[in-house]
Amino acid sequence: MIDQEQPGQGYSITKRRGWVAALLLISLFLLTNVAILLMVGIHMGGDSLRYVGGAENLLRGSPLQERQAHYTGYLLLIAFCRVTGIGLPGVIAIQLIMAGLAASALYDLGRKLHGESAGLFAAGLFAANPDIARWNAYILTDSLYISFVTLAVWSVYKAFKLRRHWYVLAVAVLVAATLIRPNGSVLILVSLLYLSSYLKPRTLSWLVISAILLASMLSALALLRFYTLQYSDNPVIALRYGTTGISEWGVLMPSEPEPFAGEWTDLIGYVARHPLASVRLCAKRVAIELVHARPFFSFKHNALLLATLPVIYLTALMGLKLNRNRSLTRLIVLTIIAHLAVVAATYADWDGRFLLYVLPLICLLSSCALASLIARCARALSVKYMREPAQAEDGSAIAVIK
Repeated sequence: MIDQEQPGQGYSITKRRGWVAALLLISLFLLTNVAILLMVGIHMGGDSLRYVGGAENLLRGSPLQERQAHYTGYLLLIAFCRVTGIGLPGVIAIQLIMAGLAASALYDLGRKLHGESAGLFAAGLFAANPDIARWNAYILTDSLYISFVTLAVWSVYKAFKLRRHWYVLAVAVLVAATLIRPNGSVLILVSLLYLSSYLKPRTLSWLVISAILLASMLSALALLRFYTLQYSDNPVIALRYGTTGISEWGVLMPSEPEPFAGEWTDLIGYVARHPLASVRLCAKRVAIELVHARPFFSFKHNALLLATLPVIYLTALMGLKLNRNRSLTRLIVLTIIAHLAVVAATYADWDGRFLLYVLPLICLLSSCALASLIARCARALSVKYMREPAQAEDGSAIAVIK
């Protein structure tokens, strides 16, 4: 007799598979991060003393020094861990928790975008990526910011779809991201543009978008003026001297006889006089960040990056094409473009950290293509075996029960 499937059996199997997949992802995430922590321990980077010292200033009630005020959210986290007695290990633990939440958000976004398989691939690529996971062991802002970029996209999309209390969560995530790193301000801009694009009527939508872009440009100029007055390594000077972030890959820019003071007005004038050279510099900065390889990385490290990243980018473009009409895709693409625009306007990070802010979202699009390709292969195999009769050992066809 052929066993009949009992009511609810399919649901139980599906649910069981979901739990197995979740346990595998959690195990993969823990294995990757525990292995890194065992190898390097709690690691201090070049800017770690800035954050630890800033937290101490907050606890003493002393004024923040130099750029410490730009990272108030991270300083508050370190100060909280000091006050509660969990110290720097507590900071690492919180970074791991937020990374776990980001992996869950990627699963949910992938599931909404292209099905459960895409969600599993997206979460898996995030959980098993050692280049991302290694920053969880650092007392630096990068681990949290990588997580908050994904969480911002997830919460804004939830607010767009479900509204009500999700708006509160989205605002809280965006504010937190901005307090962790100044880059978080582009997430606010992206969210406003994304939500404004769906206003009715369309005329109102375009008016609001134009107002947001104008206000953003004015704010950027004001920020640039403050930056040039406060710091020597300002983006105006970086443009004039072709700074890309990697000294070996600098760009020779057109020289000018007049002195270059480094004011924001000099930036506008220089770009107007040398538009092609300025665009070439910006494009090279973005290319350097996307390539992710560096002259000072080991041969094996660079070889691995050059072997995997082109595949990820190609499949991400395929995933973009598959879901080009989805509102979530627009939010993802806007977020990626905004962060790359910051790189174009400033510099590529020397160790490639700026790419990692949006790499989980790129992998999310890539996961959609991977899920689609695997589904096609499975369907092709299924059709092949359904159509071809089975063969007996003597070569004669035998009956197959469908």
